[in-house]
Amino acid sequence: MVILPALKTPSINLSLNSLPHTPTPIPISVSIMFDEASDINMHSNLNVFVNVLLPSFRVQTLTLTLTELPGADAATVYSVLLGVLREYNVPLHKVIGIYM
Repeated sequence: MVILPALKTPSINLSLNSLPHTPTPIPISVSIMFDEASDINMHSNLNVFVNVLLPSFRVQTLTLTLTELPGADAATVYSVLLGVLREYNVPLHKVIGIYM
């Protein structure tokens, strides 16, 4: 499994634009992994990763973001996660799994 950091731009479009000078394959399916964690200073952070199944049947793991959360309640985690997925244009209709 290869872990590549995603570009911090909304243009990633989950078509692997983070790989320079390569064609942009359309993912077959996507799974989302996220975790909320607090650091030693009690700041809550959200880590978001996606696994993308490519047409070549290769799985690509992308790190989308590590962002600070304004709160650690479920509603805040949900709204920030949804915002990250929209920012990176994750095709929600192709999501087959969500892992916490």
